[in-house]
Amino acid sequence: MGKKEEGYSLIEMIVVMALVGLMGSCFMFSSKWVEHLALRSKGEEIVAGIEYVKQAAALSGQSYNLFFIDDRVLVRKGIWDKPIYTIDLASNQKITFHHKDSPKGWQQNITFNGTIATEDAGTIKLQNVTIGEQVRITVGVATSKVRVYYEKI
Repeated sequence: MGKKEEGYSLIEMIVVMALVGLMGSCFMFSSKWVEHLALRSKGEEIVAGIEYVKQAAALSGQSYNLFFIDDRVLVRKGIWDKPIYTIDLASNQKITFHHKDSPKGWQQNITFNGTIATEDAGTIKLQNVTIGEQVRITVGVATSKVRVYYEKI
C-alpha cells in the first residue's frame, strides 16, 4: 500500500497567492473609484445649489446665498435665515471659498441679491486629499457663469 501525500504543492500556493493579490488590487481600485465618484457627485450637488440660488433670487427678487463651512454647504434665503437645505460633505472632503477680492478665509458665502448676477465671484474648491483630487467651481462676476474643473492636487 502506497503512502498518500498531504499538503499543497508550490504551484498551488503560488496560484492562490496571485489570486489573493489580484482580488486585493481590484478592491483598492474600486474603493478609490467610489471616492472619485462621490467627490464628483458632491461637486454636481454644489453646482445645482448655485443654480437654485440664482433662479430663486431672480424669480423672487429677494436675497439668497450659499454659505460654506468646512464640512457642509448651507443654502439659505437671506443672510441669517434657517437653511433651505444643507449639503453635507464626507469626512474626507473639505470645502473652501476664495472671493476674488477678499483676503483668504474672510468671506464664506456667495449671495444673489434679487438678481441672477452676483458680486461675490470667486472659486469654490472641494477637495478629497485621500485620493488627491479636487473639484474647482468658479463663479463669474456679473454673469454668474459657473465653470467646473476636475483636477489632481
